[in-house]
Amino acid sequence: MTNTEIIANTLKARGMTDDQLQQLLTAYNGDLPFHTIPEWSRRGYHVKVEEKPLFDCYLWKHTNKPSAATIKVAEDAGKEAPKQSPHFYQKLSYIYGPAQVERTPAAPDLATLKARLDALPGLTYKVKGEKTGSPNVWLSGDVDTYAETIKTLGGIWSKKKSAYWIKPSTATVED
Repeated sequence: MTNTEIIANTLKARGMTDDQLQQLLTAYNGDLPFHTIPEWSRRGYHVKVEEKPLFDCYLWKHTNKPSAATIKVAEDAGKEAPKQSPHFYQKLSYIYGPAQVERTPAAPDLATLKARLDALPGLTYKVKGEKTGSPNVWLSGDVDTYAETIKTLGGIWSKKKSAYWIKPSTATVED
């Protein structure tokens, strides 16, 4: 069963009819407009501040880490556990709808972003994943003073870490 099918079945269990579900699938070209925060982010959106999930369900998630069972089997056989063992597992996921998200503003490239953030006294930032080609910039310090500026740079409030973060673009942005 795919994650889309799991979400569809959850919607049906919560009272959505087959006709309503079919209308949604038709309106969204075979896709449902209900996703997790990471999926909304991948699509260029972020969940608005203070929004609560519409519902939760167990979705499939992929990992390269070996499962506890794989490690135990290797140990019982007297072998070293594999460093990678790709597989899927089910994880409790929180689902948000289209009314709960907004388009994430385009952020400048990392070099431009650093230059603009350096010009804001009292604000500190940390770049995570800079060498991976997919960095995130986490902001701390005087974020309240610069909240609007941070948002115009593509900043998103992280409920989980109580801080702003920015995903720099990969294209160079001209001033």
